[in-house]
Amino acid sequence: MENGQLVVVNTNQRQTKLSHLLSILYAPTNTFRALGQSPKLRWLIFILLTAHIGITFFVSEGLLETSEMQELLNQNDVQMPATVLNLIKFLIILFSSLWYFFMLFIVYLLQLAVVKFMKLPLGGKALGAIILLSQVPQIIGKILQFPFFNPDQLQNEEAQISIGSLGLLVSQFTTDGTLIRLAANVNIFEIWSYALIGLGISVATACSIKKGFLASFAIWAFVFVLNTAVIFLLPR
Repeated sequence: MENGQLVVVNTNQRQTKLSHLLSILYAPTNTFRALGQSPKLRWLIFILLTAHIGITFFVSEGLLETSEMQELLNQNDVQMPATVLNLIKFLIILFSSLWYFFMLFIVYLLQLAVVKFMKLPLGGKALGAIILLSQVPQIIGKILQFPFFNPDQLQNEEAQISIGSLGLLVSQFTTDGTLIRLAANVNIFEIWSYALIGLGISVATACSIKKGFLASFAIWAFVFVLNTAVIFLLPR
């Protein structure tokens, strides 16, 4: 580690490669080491944006096919023009993408604050690369959700639960909506992502894995408590 940047193991591998998005799944430690001192954040952002747009596009297609949306769009037996439908899809993708990266930026700021509080020598750019790369498991989780996505059942709480969440298991034993929503906040793909962030911090700063996990899961715990508070404030 040098000046809070990621360790370089090969001077010819100082750029972020597409292969890192795959190797992060089976060789995360080597992947973080291979990022180099100047990770190419633009490529990571572009790849994540492309993946998110692809996912949101298919979701928007499904949303527009729901019976409620069809009834709204085709009032008085007048079919909505294709250009309007495409505009709606574009707006869904645009606002969804903006929200996605806004939330990632919030996570980045919170994580950076924790890193500084713990006095870990990690630069902001390196931390950004770690967080972006660590989103791969969550992208996988969203892709795996496709076969189970039924837009006509969006009002069904159980139908909205991610396949990677604890809520899916809890829903098999109880019909308590509050308990199911609480358990749904624990998602294996999200935990996987935070574990990768902790590992990346550990590799970049040469600190113990325990300290790296403490830094990353402090953010997960904060978000979990915040979501839990919202659940109990909302009417059942």
